[in-house]
Amino acid sequence: MILNLTQHNATKDQIDAGINDLPELYQDFLKKKLTFPVQYDKEMLVSRANTIAKIVEDFIEDTIFNTGVAPEVEGVMIGGMPSFMPVLESVLVSKGLKVGYACTDRVSKDVIKDGEVIKTSIFVHAGMYWVN
Repeated sequence: MILNLTQHNATKDQIDAGINDLPELYQDFLKKKLTFPVQYDKEMLVSRANTIAKIVEDFIEDTIFNTGVAPEVEGVMIGGMPSFMPVLESVLVSKGLKVGYACTDRVSKDVIKDGEVIKTSIFVHAGMYWVN
């Protein structure tokens, strides 16, 4: 399984590709750590990256405790605030986790309704880019 460590729930395409959202309790805490105030510093980035690594560790330990079986975590998918991703990536890699970013195909669709053209983009999961 690939753990989704983004603010967004995995899409159907991502779920079909083996990407799993964390249970709700972990997701709520993760989303708080991925949401930054307007002003932040490197210390906050590093602290939050370490906290997110701990969330993964706790999820694995809790799963083992509750089921007796270690989840088969192949890697983690990250994405979000550009200034945070290098810090988060570095911390997760240092903890021995395989880190990846979702690759998407943006499919554009024009819909004509009441004489207006509405353009929408649909993001279709096209795989993962693994950094390590």
